[in-house]
Amino acid sequence: MANFSWKTEKAAKGLVLLKLDGEMTLGAREAMREAFESLVSAIETVAAVDFTDVRLVSSGAIGELVRCQSRLTASGRTFHLVCPPGDVLETLMVADMHRLIPLHTDISSLVKGRAQ
Repeated sequence: MANFSWKTEKAAKGLVLLKLDGEMTLGAREAMREAFESLVSAIETVAAVDFTDVRLVSSGAIGELVRCQSRLTASGRTFHLVCPPGDVLETLMVADMHRLIPLHTDISSLVKGRAQ
């Protein structure tokens, strides 16, 4: 069993946040799909994924993230990533995720940016 968990929460008005924890590896693929599906199914117009507590991101996780982004964009919603500096951020940057999805170092910068 993979060391991965998730939960969704309303971070601000109109913003749903998917908080991830653990290692996003092949063994966690079903849990990742379930997590991203919960985000796509939410009613809020803005969705974000928080990688603060993630220790490892595999190429399969990047693929799931891109699928989630495509579905959210197709439904007219905006999508953001939250990831502090470190190995996971470097992995996301190497995969050019910042070119596809706006990237924030913490949730407060995302919320503040939406308020302006």
